[in-house]
Amino acid sequence: PIGKQHKRSAPSFQGLGFEVENLDEAIAELRAKGIRVSDRQKIDDPAFDEMYECTIHPKDAFGLIIELIELKKSTPDG
Repeated sequence: PIGKQHKRSAPSFQGLGFEVENLDEAIAELRAKGIRVSDRQKIDDPAFDEMYECTIHPKDAFGLIIELIELKKSTPDG
């Protein structure tokens, strides 16, 4: 079913990812506008101290899978 939706609605792209500074604020703003967004979840990636993501519902994104990502990486200085 998802493949058919992508072919019909978004034949050039299947997914996009955007980095945001504050994922909680981005989720709150989208939900206030009536856009369905998944809850924030932590992703384990050894390259980052912390990594969180959420997904905008494809029906609210014209068939695309859009992920919002918040990355926190420690620097050598602290």
